[in-house]
Amino acid sequence: MAVRLLFAAISPALALADPCAGLYGAEALTCAWEADVGTCIQNECRGCGGEQCQHCRQDSERIHQCCDKHWHSTTPPKMCADAEVEEDIKTCVEEQCHCFGGEQCDLCHEDAARIAQCCAKYDAGAQPEICKVEQPDVDPCAGLYGAEALTCVWEADASTCIDKECAGCSGEQCQLCHQEAAKVHRCCQDHEHSTTPPKMCADAFVDTCMAEQCDGCGGEQCQLCREDASHIERCCSKYEATGASGICAARAKQAIVP
Repeated sequence: MAVRLLFAAISPALALADPCAGLYGAEALTCAWEADVGTCIQNECRGCGGEQCQHCRQDSERIHQCCDKHWHSTTPPKMCADAEVEEDIKTCVEEQCHCFGGEQCDLCHEDAARIAQCCAKYDAGAQPEICKVEQPDVDPCAGLYGAEALTCVWEADASTCIDKECAGCSGEQCQLCHQEAAKVHRCCQDHEHSTTPPKMCADAFVDTCMAEQCDGCGGEQCQLCREDASHIERCCSKYEATGASGICAARAKQAIVP
């Protein structure tokens, strides 16, 4: 009798300890999945403290890994669905930036327009916090003056133009789109400023100019055309080519060799 009373006393406590008690079927599986993920994250973040601990438990990559590790054949809990979406958006931004560190890379990853573009494929209700936080615009030309500021603004305007032209691309296709000389040249022309062109515009001008000079060629003939000194001279001597690298830089170096 005493044993029966003891079980009666502790059973409610045990039931309260189980967050999935009373659930059945898919709902119970989803709940168990979430509970397992919660335990996984706690184990992953063991030993942390304060704000560091909060960041650890909210890290979408860590949550996503725990969700994969404790996968159940049912509808995923919201925390897993949100983490998967956020990781997908991060991958999208990474593919567009295609960089490997440094300040410019950080600015690219934090660019609000780029993030918004990657978030656009998800319904507003399914978008994670990365999509909802309004990010301050970063002025890449702040602190610059005169011709240097104009060149910077020209480059920023041209880059925005290229981003719009390549909207919706992904992976290698996106990289090729952003590097297409004709597209870069067109955006540079559309946003021209009365100053020395940025390197990206100068290079694009030369590439486009050389392509026009050698239009219709093929194979070895095309290579010879692109190496033709008169063509290089014609394209590099234009004012738009100021600051261009590649063949123009080589030409300039040859010119000063006695």
